[in-house]
Amino acid sequence: MTVAFTLALGIAASVAFGLIPVLRSLTFATGLRDPGRGPTATRRQQRTRHALMAAQVALALALLVGAALMVQSYDRLRAVDLGFTPGSALTLRVGLPRQDYPTRAAAVTAHRAILERLEREAGVETVSASTGLPLADACFGNAIVIKGQAFPDGARTPVARLCAVSEGHVKAMGMRLVGGRDLERADVDSRRPNVLVNEAFVTAVLGGVDPIGRQIRSSAPPPQGVSFADGNAEWEGAPPWLTVVGVVANTPFENLTERTPVAVVYMPFSIPGGPDIPNVALLGPSISAKTYVVRSTVSPAALTSAVQRSVRAVDGSLAIAQIVTLQGVVDGGAAQMALTMALLVIAAAVALASGVIGIYGVIAYVVSQRRGEIGVRLALGASPDTVVLMIVKQGASVVLAGVAAGLALAAAGSGWLRALLFGVDPHNPAIFAGVGVLLAAVAFVACWLPARSAARVSPTEALRAD
Repeated sequence: MTVAFTLALGIAASVAFGLIPVLRSLTFATGLRDPGRGPTATRRQQRTRHALMAAQVALALALLVGAALMVQSYDRLRAVDLGFTPGSALTLRVGLPRQDYPTRAAAVTAHRAILERLEREAGVETVSASTGLPLADACFGNAIVIKGQAFPDGARTPVARLCAVSEGHVKAMGMRLVGGRDLERADVDSRRPNVLVNEAFVTAVLGGVDPIGRQIRSSAPPPQGVSFADGNAEWEGAPPWLTVVGVVANTPFENLTERTPVAVVYMPFSIPGGPDIPNVALLGPSISAKTYVVRSTVSPAALTSAVQRSVRAVDGSLAIAQIVTLQGVVDGGAAQMALTMALLVIAAAVALASGVIGIYGVIAYVVSQRRGEIGVRLALGASPDTVVLMIVKQGASVVLAGVAAGLALAAAGSGWLRALLFGVDPHNPAIFAGVGVLLAAVAFVACWLPARSAARVSPTEALRAD
């Protein structure tokens, strides 16, 4: 959608600017066919020239406004509070073949071995493993049940994402622990049902109450005949109750432009799903594939060979993919907007250059056609400043008309950019005013330069040239 919109805008601008010399040549040909050089033909040519100048200014202004909005939006996007620190961390995805690791217990053992190998690498501060990272969704989503809390009939059951992580995930990701504590190794190795939740979970699922100690679980339909107690069904094999022991800051889930934070639960990776546990159990995400985060005191890129060696030391047949710095993951989340911004900036720069050159060329041509008139005015005592003012006023009236049309065009078109913008009003008055003043000033200079040259011409030379 983004690329299509930008390409369409660029093609429209290219066609419009490409038609300008064609229309000029048609106008010139019409002038050649017209008998004589009467005032009617002159007015027609002037109107055509003025319309083309105004159209160039209008298109340039509309593209400049769009580019300015995207630049400001990109700046706001880069300033988003990520909820974690991306610097000095490398990420990689490791998949465990089902035939070699057929059970959850086997998968847990393999991931533990990989974590311990990575921790021993030189320069590594901390390591964690997770079924999903911010901006790289691979987490399990399901409805959530809160122990002791029944929902009225017809009420919408709260939904959250469940990620299976190792101990130290908060430190490895550089996340902010808002309350409570982080998961510990004992939580993972002893399969303690302790979990972390983010601030969005506290707000959206728990209604803002103190979450520490609250018990939640993934919702699953109970078998037939199961009785309910306090609104909660209990049966053998039901998803376990999970106790909230800590709260972390929100992080973007699917993209950086999320308006509403996603509720997330971080559980020990020893208690959710695995190859031998059917999906209908709804325990959480499968741990057959996990993403590792390696935070180090050295350049993350320098660790690539070391982390690959560590993983293959555990099992040389394991698939390793998506080796990228955590900062690279963040940059990828902003890539689409960056591309749109770059295309619009390029189109706006081309439009501005074409508009200024076109205005200068038209004014210079008009001045050359009026050299005799200018010579007469100078010979009769008109000052050079008066001549400059006359020419600039005529050009400025056309430019101002183009600016007005461009502002209207930008106001109508900026609404289409609304879905692409982040934290920016598509009708931002400061941007509209700033771009309008900038373009008017540049166009004024393009009018003033040929006017100044004309005012310096000797009256005698001007009359002889005519």
